[in-house]
Amino acid sequence: MNNLPEEDIFSICQEMDIITLSKFVQTSKENKRICGEILTKREEIYKQKISEILDILDNRIDTEIELKTTNDKRRFILSKYDNLTYRIVEQYICDKSILVINNFYEACDSTEVFERRKTTEDILLYLFRHGHITGYYMVFD
Repeated sequence: MNNLPEEDIFSICQEMDIITLSKFVQTSKENKRICGEILTKREEIYKQKISEILDILDNRIDTEIELKTTNDKRRFILSKYDNLTYRIVEQYICDKSILVINNFYEACDSTEVFERRKTTEDILLYLFRHGHITGYYMVFD
């Protein structure tokens, strides 16, 4: 891409998914200068979406939110119980049955309860950054 004008590089960056873009801006100072703002803006959009989702849980009782993923066979269910306990469950759908995964990424068990909103925000941001969730969701009361 060294021979491309900055405008073209910027346009290409706008079309990249978040994972590709994150890796690309780390390849050189020039790429970070040209495309870093796109990454920053996306991060802000993700944080706003996460806040929107958690606000729904904070303002309702016994509600679950299914977070849409980039894989039709996988889903994340976010819930809040006792008006203070957050929970994220990762599920895989296999031939009309649901398999609950016990491992939630490296540091978290899928059934682990997250009592702090900040921890839940961090996990959801991780899922956004790595392209696991889309930002679309369904609310179940």
